[in-house]
Formats: sequence, C-alpha cells, structure tokens
Amino acid sequence: MTRQKQEYYLKGFPLSEGIAIGKLHVLAQYNNALVPETPIDCADVDKEIERYRNALSSSRKDLEHLQEVLSDEGSHEAVTIIDTHIQMLEDPLITTFVEQRIKQMLQNTESVFCSVMGEYERRFEAVDDSFQQRLTDVRDVSQRILRHLHPLADEPAMPDNAVIFSKELVPSHTAEASVAKVCAFISEMGGHTSHAALIARAKGIPYVANIDVKSVMEVEGDIVIVDGCLGYVILNPSEETLANYRKIKGDIVEQYQKLVEEAACASVTQDGHGVQIWANVETLADLRHPQLASAQGVGLLRSEFLFSTKDVLSLSEEEQYSLYFEMISSNPDKPIVFRVFDLGGDKGLSHPAALHEINPALGCRGVRFLLHDKPFFKRQLRAILRAGVVGKLSLLFPLIADIDELREVKRVLHEVQEELRREHVSFASHLRLGCMIEMPSAALSCEALAKECDFLSIGTNDLVQYTLAIDRSHPYLHARYKPGHPTILRMIRSIVVVSRLYGKPVSICGEMASNPLFIRLLVGLGVTQFSCAPRHIPLIKKMVRRMSYAHAQHLANTALAMESAKEIEELLKLESI
Repeated sequence: MTRQKQEYYLKGFPLSEGIAIGKLHVLAQYNNALVPETPIDCADVDKEIERYRNALSSSRKDLEHLQEVLSDEGSHEAVTIIDTHIQMLEDPLITTFVEQRIKQMLQNTESVFCSVMGEYERRFEAVDDSFQQRLTDVRDVSQRILRHLHPLADEPAMPDNAVIFSKELVPSHTAEASVAKVCAFISEMGGHTSHAALIARAKGIPYVANIDVKSVMEVEGDIVIVDGCLGYVILNPSEETLANYRKIKGDIVEQYQKLVEEAACASVTQDGHGVQIWANVETLADLRHPQLASAQGVGLLRSEFLFSTKDVLSLSEEEQYSLYFEMISSNPDKPIVFRVFDLGGDKGLSHPAALHEINPALGCRGVRFLLHDKPFFKRQLRAILRAGVVGKLSLLFPLIADIDELREVKRVLHEVQEELRREHVSFASHLRLGCMIEMPSAALSCEALAKECDFLSIGTNDLVQYTLAIDRSHPYLHARYKPGHPTILRMIRSIVVVSRLYGKPVSICGEMASNPLFIRLLVGLGVTQFSCAPRHIPLIKKMVRRMSYAHAQHLANTALAMESAKEIEELLKLESI
C-alpha cells in the first residue's frame, strides 16, 4: 500500500468518547514465531523452572504496581480487571502444568510456555466465541510473562501525545497508558464492553475500534485525529481539519465547565416534574468528588471496589468496619445505598464455588456467591451494620433472581442482627432494604420483590445481558447489545408501574443511566431516580432541566409501540438532534 498523502477518513466504532489529536504509535506485537526453541539437558531443568518462576514473580509485581497506580487515578473498574490477571498467575495451568511440560519437553521455558498457551487458546476458540474476552485476558497475561522471559529487542519509544494503535488492545495496554502521555487508542478488534474499552472510558481516553490495520500502518509517526464521539480516525488531516477539531476540543472543555457551574441547580423539568440524581461511589476519594455535593445522595456504593487491591475473601470484620465507618461518617447527612459485595463469576476471585466455571455469567456470582459462603457474607453485614449507626444507610442486594433468594438473604441479615443484639453491640437497626433487578426472572417477579423490600434498583448492564443472552464483554457482539431493545424498555416500564403500585422507589443505574441518548426516554418511562458516576451528574441535570415531562412521556409511549431496537434507536437519535 502506498503512503496516504491526502486527508483520509476511516470509519470505526466509537468505544470511548472524546477528541484527540496526536502522533500515531503502533504497538509492537509479540510474535511467538520469534521465540527461540532450544533443547535443554536434564541438568538444566531446575534452572529453567526457576527462570519461569522469576518471570511469574516479576509479572505479579508489575500488576500489583499497576493496581496501585490505577487506584490512585480512581480507575476502580480497571483495578478489578487487573486483579483477574493476578489471579490467573495462580492458575495451575500457568504454574504447575507449565513446569511439568518443561520437564517433559526438555526445551527452553519460553518455547514450552508458548506451546502450552497456544494449545489453551486453540481449544477454547474451537468451543465457543463467548470465551473471547477471557482469551483476551489470557493473551494479555501470557504476553507479560513472555516479555520477562524473552524481552523484545529494539521496541520503538512511545512519542508524547501518542495515539496508540494495535490489532487488538488488551487491558494492560489501556491500563498502563498515562493520560499525560497517551491521548487516544485505535484498534482493529474490540467491543464496547471489552475490558480495554472499559478502562479507556474510566481514564477518559478516546478509543475507536474496527479500524483496518493496513490503512493505518503506513502513517506511523504522523499526526492523526481520533473522533471518539462519531467514530472517525482521520489520517493526514489538513490544516483546516486540524483547526476545526482543535476548536471542537476547546468547545467540549468550555461546555463541560458551564455544566459544572450549573450543577447546583435543581433537576426539575420545564413543566415541574422532579427527578433525583444520585451518585455511584467506589472509593473514599469518590466521596470527595466536587459533583457529589449536587447529588441527592449515594445511590450505589459498590463495596467490592473498596478493597480491590486486597484479597477480599480474607478481609476481617474489623478491617471492613474501619473503612465503612470512615466512608459513612465522612458524609453523615447524605443517604448512602450500600450494595453488599457483588463477587464471583467473571470477577476473577479464587473461591471453590467460582473456580473454572464454564459460563461465569450463569455461575456463582452476586447473592449466590454470598449465600454459598455465609460466614463471609455475615462478616460484611456485621461490619456494615456497626458502621451504619453514624449515617443514613440503605442495604442493596445484587443479582437477586426471585423472592426465595431475597427471603434467604433477609434471613441471614436477621441472624446477624440477633447476634449483635445478644452481644450488646450497637448497630443500625432501621435499614431500608433493596434488591437489584438485573435478571428477567427478577423483572417478571418484581411485584413479589416489591412487597418484601423498601426499594428497587434496576441494573441495566446485566439486565440487557441476561435478557438478550449476549455476553456484554464479547467484542464481536457489541452491535447486538442494545439497551434500547423493546423488551428492555417494557421491562423497565413494568418495574416502574409495580413500584408505584406499592409505593416503593425505583432507581436506575448502569450505563443507560448516564447515556444522554436514553435520559429523556427513561424519564418518560417513569424513572425518577438516576444513579451514575459523579462526572456525569452535571450533564444529566441539565438534560432534565431542558426537557418537558409531557414530551418525554410521549416519546416513551412512541418507543413502547415500536417493534424493533433499530426503530427505537433511530427515534432517539432524531430526538437528540
């Protein structure tokens, strides 16, 4: 292919919003063909195994340091994703099996390791595409180990203000990127809910996928524009295009500053309909976010993220109590909805009930995980109840399937309360109890659930995943992952109707709650409480203030009458113009 001299637009899929102008940097790919295959003597086996263990140890140190950096940046989802990589380093496939193969094959460690991982990938690729995200994580970890065993030679230095390109971005690429050094990502493969995309969004770095490798490789080192809003990558931009995009970047910064200044205003529609905006919180630092002051309260405190750099399963009651007390007492006047640990499944934890699951999304996760290990569950409940005496606390239970699970969870809670009473320990005795509606079974039985809890919270990410039977981390299915699907909208509407019937508040969280495309529609469906990351609060409040509730209801009724997600998406896009 000849080098592009004229301005050239490539259209891809926007995975993380924003505008970037920088120099293209193609990431060096670790080609397994470059790994030497060298026979070894029996006398050298122990030395090769020791070299392998050192590579694993160095990889662990890399990842633990990366977690610390990500935690300081506030990239808490990224911290959890990297934790799955640390757990992989303890998998028998990575540890004992590779060592056994070194003894059997009598070859150098890196060639044996490449052979083992290649077999692993081929086996699971042949089974089911749903393992794609897991395989991406495996490749990420194996590349890290290989780099310690056989470092790449002559890897080009990354320029300042780099636009990173790779055929497939793995989580480490985005996690290790410094916002001061990297301004955007481009890849040929990748989905909206891939781990790499989740981390890019958490860092606020634009990312566009589905860009052809050959079109980009010829302009390495040149200036490119990445439009993460519309999904364009512009090669060899003209001076006019550069000036236009520099103005767009400046306008985005200016507009957000205005939103921040107006965030203190009430979120009431033009015809007087009030909407509450709550904040999602993951760390103590989040409670000091400047936008929290404009929120109604904390609508979702994801407790598992508080300890993301530690082994959650080994946490004592006192360790938990100390942090919970600090968090709750730092904002005693703000209501806090405290979600208990949402663990298991694809969270990467080592637990007998969650190891080697063929389908983690349908395995031991959420309340199933907690009910399987009741002593662990009780430790957290005791710590929360004790810390809750200083604030306005509500408890939220994740991934409730039906009324039986809710009742079992409540029985465990009552047991903990009785234990604390017998011990004469002060605790928050008047708690609001809520359950997440994240599965079709919960949505269809929400009337029974509403009778036995004080509020409901719709978790749209999992609700879409389970209703449409689409792995939301699958890079090839992002076009089919449709939050605006008619079934999802009808579920949300029915949950709202039931909650009103029983006088129980219902909130909505997940990506829909912060997506401008859906805010007016959700208000029209009757949602009056949104919970989202603090940085999204200014925009959502402005959208509420600029809408008419009557028009939002009309929009919702129009959407509910439609038969396809495509029709609804087109309707919402017209509304957003």
